[in-house]
Amino acid sequence: MVACLSIPGFSLRAPLLGRPELKGKPVALAPVPGTRPLLGSCTRAAQEAGVRPGMRLSEALATCPQLELVEQDPAGVEEAWEAVLRRLEGIGADPRPALVWRAALEAVTERAVELRAQIESVAGPSRRLVLAGGWARNPAARSVKRAMLGPFDWPQVTQAGARGAALLAGIAAGRFAGIDDLPDPGRRPAAGRLEPERSPR
Repeated sequence: MVACLSIPGFSLRAPLLGRPELKGKPVALAPVPGTRPLLGSCTRAAQEAGVRPGMRLSEALATCPQLELVEQDPAGVEEAWEAVLRRLEGIGADPRPALVWRAALEAVTERAVELRAQIESVAGPSRRLVLAGGWARNPAARSVKRAMLGPFDWPQVTQAGARGAALLAGIAAGRFAGIDDLPDPGRRPAAGRLEPERSPR
Protein backbone atom coordinates (compact mmCIF):
# COMPACT_ATOMS: atom_id res chain seq x y z
CA MET A 1 0.00 0.00 0.00
CA VAL A 2 1.28 3.48 -0.92
CA ALA A 3 0.06 6.54 0.95
CA CYS A 4 0.75 10.21 0.33
CA LEU A 5 0.44 12.64 3.22
CA SER A 6 0.68 16.39 2.63
CA ILE A 7 0.49 18.80 5.59
CA PRO A 8 0.83 22.42 4.41
CA GLY A 9 3.10 24.54 6.58
CA PHE A 10 4.22 21.61 8.71
CA SER A 11 7.59 23.28 9.34
CA LEU A 12 5.64 26.02 11.17
CA ARG A 13 2.91 23.85 12.69
CA ALA A 14 5.44 21.75 14.61
CA PRO A 15 7.12 24.67 16.46
CA LEU A 16 3.71 26.17 17.25
CA LEU A 17 2.59 23.03 19.12
CA GLY A 18 4.49 24.26 22.15
CA ARG A 19 3.37 27.87 21.78
CA PRO A 20 -0.38 27.96 22.53
CA GLU A 21 -0.21 31.71 23.22
CA LEU A 22 0.37 32.27 19.48
CA LYS A 23 -2.84 30.51 18.46
CA GLY A 24 -4.80 32.63 15.99
CA LYS A 25 -2.08 35.31 15.74
CA PRO A 26 -0.05 36.34 12.68
CA VAL A 27 3.07 34.19 12.88
CA ALA A 28 5.80 33.31 10.40
CA LEU A 29 9.02 31.32 10.37
CA ALA A 30 11.97 33.66 10.80
CA PRO A 31 14.73 33.62 8.18
CA VAL A 32 17.60 31.26 8.88
CA PRO A 33 20.58 33.26 10.23
CA GLY A 34 23.21 33.85 7.57
CA THR A 35 20.77 33.47 4.68
CA ARG A 36 18.62 35.90 2.71
CA PRO A 37 16.07 37.64 4.97
CA LEU A 38 13.07 35.82 3.54
CA LEU A 39 10.18 34.46 5.61
CA GLY A 40 9.23 30.80 5.73
CA SER A 41 5.73 29.43 6.21
CA CYS A 42 3.16 31.70 7.85
CA THR A 43 -0.19 31.24 9.55
CA ARG A 44 -3.59 32.07 8.05
CA ALA A 45 -3.82 35.16 10.25
CA ALA A 46 -0.52 36.40 8.82
CA GLN A 47 -1.68 35.74 5.26
CA GLU A 48 -4.92 37.63 5.91
CA ALA A 49 -2.76 40.56 7.04
CA GLY A 50 -0.89 40.50 3.72
CA VAL A 51 2.17 38.45 4.71
CA ARG A 52 3.31 35.71 2.34
CA PRO A 53 5.99 32.97 2.50
CA GLY A 54 9.15 34.16 0.78
CA MET A 55 8.44 37.82 1.57
CA ARG A 56 11.38 39.93 2.71
CA LEU A 57 11.42 40.38 6.48
CA SER A 58 11.43 44.19 6.34
CA GLU A 59 8.45 44.22 3.97
CA ALA A 60 6.55 41.73 6.13
CA LEU A 61 7.05 43.77 9.30
CA ALA A 62 6.00 46.93 7.50
CA THR A 63 2.89 45.15 6.22
CA CYS A 64 2.02 43.59 9.57
CA PRO A 65 3.75 45.20 12.59
CA GLN A 66 2.08 42.63 14.90
CA LEU A 67 3.80 39.75 13.09
CA GLU A 68 5.38 37.22 15.47
CA LEU A 69 8.52 35.42 14.32
CA VAL A 70 9.31 31.84 15.28
CA GLU A 71 12.77 30.40 14.88
CA GLN A 72 13.07 27.40 12.62
CA ASP A 73 13.54 24.11 14.45
CA PRO A 74 14.55 21.36 12.00
CA ALA A 75 15.15 18.82 14.78
CA GLY A 76 11.75 19.49 16.33
CA VAL A 77 10.04 19.28 12.94
CA GLU A 78 11.73 15.94 12.20
CA GLU A 79 10.67 14.58 15.60
CA ALA A 80 7.07 15.68 15.05
CA TRP A 81 7.06 14.15 11.57
CA GLU A 82 8.40 10.85 12.92
CA ALA A 83 5.56 10.84 15.46
CA VAL A 84 3.04 11.25 12.63
CA LEU A 85 4.63 8.41 10.67
CA ARG A 86 4.63 6.11 13.71
CA ARG A 87 0.90 6.66 14.13
CA LEU A 88 0.25 5.93 10.48
CA GLU A 89 2.39 2.81 10.54
CA GLY A 90 0.67 1.66 13.72
CA ILE A 91 -2.69 1.55 11.93
CA GLY A 92 -1.50 -1.21 9.59
CA ALA A 93 -2.52 -2.11 6.06
CA ASP A 94 -5.94 -3.42 7.10
CA PRO A 95 -7.14 -1.18 9.93
CA ARG A 96 -10.01 -2.43 12.02
CA PRO A 97 -12.86 -0.02 12.79
CA ALA A 98 -11.79 0.03 16.44
CA LEU A 99 -8.32 1.33 15.48
CA VAL A 100 -9.79 4.04 13.27
CA TRP A 101 -12.16 5.03 16.10
CA ARG A 102 -9.23 5.16 18.54
CA ALA A 103 -7.23 7.37 16.17
CA ALA A 104 -10.20 9.72 15.81
CA LEU A 105 -10.59 9.96 19.59
CA GLU A 106 -6.90 10.75 20.02
CA ALA A 107 -7.01 13.43 17.31
CA VAL A 108 -10.03 15.13 18.89
CA THR A 109 -8.49 14.92 22.36
CA GLU A 110 -5.22 16.43 21.08
CA ARG A 111 -7.26 19.45 20.03
CA ALA A 112 -8.77 19.59 23.52
CA VAL A 113 -5.27 19.51 25.02
CA GLU A 114 -4.27 22.48 22.83
CA LEU A 115 -7.39 24.44 23.75
CA ARG A 116 -6.86 23.78 27.45
CA ALA A 117 -3.26 25.00 27.22
CA GLN A 118 -4.42 28.13 25.41
CA ILE A 119 -7.05 28.87 28.06
CA GLU A 120 -4.59 28.29 30.90
CA SER A 121 -2.04 30.59 29.28
CA VAL A 122 -4.55 33.41 29.77
CA ALA A 123 -6.57 32.41 32.84
CA GLY A 124 -3.92 30.47 34.78
CA PRO A 125 -3.71 26.78 35.73
CA SER A 126 -7.01 24.95 36.02
CA ARG A 127 -8.00 23.55 39.42
CA ARG A 128 -10.57 21.08 38.14
CA LEU A 129 -11.44 19.44 34.84
CA VAL A 130 -15.05 18.43 34.18
CA LEU A 131 -15.88 16.11 31.29
CA ALA A 132 -19.38 16.47 29.84
CA GLY A 133 -21.24 15.92 26.61
CA GLY A 134 -22.43 12.91 24.68
CA TRP A 135 -18.96 11.42 24.27
CA ALA A 136 -18.48 11.38 28.04
CA ARG A 137 -20.79 8.36 28.22
CA ASN A 138 -18.42 6.35 26.00
CA PRO A 139 -15.86 4.33 28.04
CA ALA A 140 -13.29 4.45 25.21
CA ALA A 141 -13.57 8.23 24.97
CA ARG A 142 -13.15 8.61 28.72
CA SER A 143 -10.11 6.34 28.65
CA VAL A 144 -8.38 8.37 25.93
CA LYS A 145 -9.22 11.69 27.58
CA ARG A 146 -7.99 10.45 30.97
CA ALA A 147 -4.69 9.36 29.42
CA MET A 148 -4.13 12.64 27.55
CA LEU A 149 -5.82 15.20 29.81
CA GLY A 150 -5.29 13.65 33.24
CA PRO A 151 -7.86 13.12 36.01
CA PHE A 152 -11.29 14.65 35.52
CA ASP A 153 -14.74 14.77 37.12
CA TRP A 154 -17.61 13.17 35.25
CA PRO A 155 -21.02 14.55 36.27
CA GLN A 156 -23.95 12.18 36.18
CA VAL A 157 -26.20 14.73 34.46
CA THR A 158 -27.55 13.11 31.29
CA GLN A 159 -27.37 16.22 29.11
CA ALA A 160 -25.05 18.66 30.85
CA GLY A 161 -24.83 21.05 27.88
CA ALA A 162 -28.59 21.21 27.39
CA ARG A 163 -29.15 21.63 31.13
CA GLY A 164 -26.66 24.49 31.31
CA ALA A 165 -28.28 26.26 28.36
CA ALA A 166 -31.72 25.84 29.94
CA LEU A 167 -30.55 27.21 33.29
CA LEU A 168 -28.93 30.24 31.64
CA ALA A 169 -32.17 30.82 29.76
CA GLY A 170 -33.95 30.65 33.12
CA ILE A 171 -31.71 33.42 34.46
CA ALA A 172 -32.38 35.55 31.37
CA ALA A 173 -36.13 35.01 31.73
CA GLY A 174 -36.10 35.91 35.43
CA ARG A 175 -36.91 32.41 36.64
CA PHE A 176 -33.66 32.35 38.64
CA ALA A 177 -32.03 35.36 40.31
CA GLY A 178 -28.52 34.28 39.33
CA ILE A 179 -26.02 31.45 39.31
CA ASP A 180 -26.27 31.00 43.08
CA ASP A 181 -30.03 30.44 42.73
CA LEU A 182 -29.70 27.57 40.25
CA PRO A 183 -30.95 24.16 41.44
CA ASP A 184 -28.56 21.32 42.12
CA PRO A 185 -28.53 18.54 39.50
CA GLY A 186 -30.25 16.23 41.96
CA ARG A 187 -33.37 18.34 42.52
CA ARG A 188 -35.99 20.02 40.38
CA PRO A 189 -37.09 23.67 40.54
CA ALA A 190 -39.93 24.33 42.95
CA ALA A 191 -42.17 25.96 40.35
CA GLY A 192 -44.75 23.90 38.51
CA ARG A 193 -44.59 22.77 34.94
CA LEU A 194 -45.26 25.30 32.23
CA GLU A 195 -48.31 24.42 30.15
CA PRO A 196 -48.21 25.01 26.37
CA GLU A 197 -50.10 28.05 25.21
CA ARG A 198 -53.40 27.12 23.54
CA SER A 199 -54.97 29.20 20.82
CA PRO A 200 -58.56 30.34 21.54
CA ARG A 201 -61.34 28.46 19.84
